[in-house]
Amino acid sequence: MLEAKGYITRRRSAEDARSLILALTEAGKQLKDAALFVPKEMGACLGLSEHEAETLYRLIFKVLTNVTKE
Repeated sequence: MLEAKGYITRRRSAEDARSLILALTEAGKQLKDAALFVPKEMGACLGLSEHEAETLYRLIFKVLTNVTKE
C-alpha cells in the first residue's frame, strides 16, 4: 500500500536476494515530516496540555495492555 502510493521503494539486497531493502521516497519523507505534528494537533483539538495528553496516552496504553492479557 505504501509502495503503491509512492511513499516507499522496495528492492532486493545485492548481498542477500532473500532480503528486501525499503527506502522512503521524497513523498514519504514529506509525509513523515507532516506526521510529526499530528499528536500535538490532536491534543490541541481535545483541549489537552502536552502533559495531559502524555498522561492520557500512558493510561490508555495501560488499559489496552491489561485488557489483552490472558
